[in-house]
Amino acid sequence: MLVSPDALARRYAEREFDYTFPRELLEFMTNGRLFAWKSGAEGEHTVIINQMDSGNRGSVEAAIASGQLFVEGNRLLVCPYSEFSLFADSQGHVTLCEGLAYEVAVPSGSYDI
Repeated sequence: MLVSPDALARRYAEREFDYTFPRELLEFMTNGRLFAWKSGAEGEHTVIINQMDSGNRGSVEAAIASGQLFVEGNRLLVCPYSEFSLFADSQGHVTLCEGLAYEVAVPSGSYDI
């Protein structure tokens, strides 16, 4: 999954994480703040992220269908669902577990995944 840690913290600061899979993923994806894909297992994956021209933004549905992600706060978190749910359940506090999750410094903006 790709998610803005700032958006994650803001969403779950005072909200309980709902473990009914995939409810939280779908809700968070509909506002373009999370991008997820099914890999079949945790492991090594290559993710290519390209910043989009701000004029290319469309509807939220189009953003999800085309793999757009809106990043706030100049950081992007790359993690499996297990780590995402742990961060969300801890009110958005992100403590990276080496080898499972990492942060990438990126400018705020829209990205094509």
